[in-house]
Amino acid sequence: MMILDLIKFKVTDLMRCMITGSKKEILQVYENFKKLEANGDIEIVKIKNRLATPLNDAMIIFVMKGSWIICEAQLILS
Repeated sequence: MMILDLIKFKVTDLMRCMITGSKKEILQVYENFKKLEANGDIEIVKIKNRLATPLNDAMIIFVMKGSWIICEAQLILS
């Protein structure tokens, strides 16, 4: 019998999206994520605020209700 050696790697987010917009639009998207969390539709795991860096973005890491898949939404100021 042959044993397959698997390559080990760490994936923290299997599903990603990128959202660009003005400050007002990005804030609106963030507020919608908070509403989804309040309704129990998602669980926000982590928020990375990198708006004060040259990357000029924020990351919302979340899990959808009934799922184990970690998702990431990148909010970019344009």
